Amino acid sequence: MCAHTQPVTGDAACDTVRRLLLAALPLRSPESARLVETLARSGGLIDDAQRFATDVGMRSRYQVARVLRREGLPQLEALAAWVRILRWLILWESGSASLSRMALDAGLETSVCCRTIRRLTGATWTEARERGSNWALLLLVERCRSLAATAIEPSSRPNRGGIIRSA
Repeated sequence: MCAHTQPVTGDAACDTVRRLLLAALPLRSPESARLVETLARSGGLIDDAQRFATDVGMRSRYQVARVLRREGLPQLEALAAWVRILRWLILWESGSASLSRMALDAGLETSVCCRTIRRLTGATWTEARERGSNWALLLLVERCRSLAATAIEPSSRPNRGGIIRSA
């Protein structure tokens, strides 16, 4: 967790990520805000989805997945990866550390971090550094918009089982 294992600059980066995400993402429920805050505080590092769910006061990882889907947010693992990327970029911009040092501190492989950045942003670490954390945040917001546009509200789901519902 950020607040417990990272130096002060890491804590400040976690707080910056938390503030940016709460301001930029379309969070409509207290549950989604709590999920995002907890992810930001952890620096995007989660060991187990079920444990994360109970830590945020939810019954299961499936409930977490439903909240994220309803809110038009990426799945838990992807959202956690976005948090890590934003944190890395913020720490890089502040001159705190290299990606290899941040990966080592988090117990991650640098190559895995580079692949995560490429998979989510379409850019290399060098390109992402040049474009900055604001660019990455905009990519995440766009991703959320596209997820929200494709989300199906419960009232508009197809009627399964042939039962006619009246209003």
